[in-house]
Amino acid sequence: MEAGVMESPEREAFVAEPVVLGEGWLNWAPHERITDRYGSVFLQDELELPAEWGIVPASGTPGRLVATVLSARESKHIGDLFRGLRPSTPEPGEVILLGEGQFFIENLNQTHCVGVRPDPIPESDWMDPMALYRCHSQLVRLTFEPTGPSPIPKDPEPGPEGPSENGVSENGA
Repeated sequence: MEAGVMESPEREAFVAEPVVLGEGWLNWAPHERITDRYGSVFLQDELELPAEWGIVPASGTPGRLVATVLSARESKHIGDLFRGLRPSTPEPGEVILLGEGQFFIENLNQTHCVGVRPDPIPESDWMDPMALYRCHSQLVRLTFEPTGPSPIPKDPEPGPEGPSENGVSENGA
C-alpha cells in the first residue's frame, strides 16, 4: 500500500493529509508524569499562556502525533526521576514522533490538550516519554497524521415520539 493511502471497509481508499494543529512551546500537565499516562500535551505562547489550536481532527481518528522542532532551547524540567528520564535538546528541524493511536482532545483546568490513545489502552505511556522529554519546552509545529478514516458518527437513537392527537406520546407520557 502506498504511503498516505489507506484502505477501510467504510471507504475504498482515501489520502491521509497531515493536519497542522498549531505552533508553540510544547508542555504537558503534571498529572501526565505523576500517573505515568503521558497521554496529552498542549502548546504555550511566548508568555506561557495556552496557545490556540488550529483545525483538529475528529476524536477517535487513528493516526500519529508528530512534533517538528522550529526553535530549540534548554528545558528547565527536572525530568522523570523514577524512570531516569531527563530532557534533551533537539536540533531545529528535527521531527519527533510523540505517539500513535486515536486522536482526542481534553480540557484540563481551562487548557485544551491533545493526545493519542493507543488501542488497547495501556496503563501507562500512551505516548513515548523519551520523545516527549526530547521536545519539552521546545518551539514546535504539532501535526496529526491520520492513518485511517475518521470515525463515522452513528445515527442518534430515536427519541420519544411527539404527542399524538390526544396529547399523549407513544411512550405514555
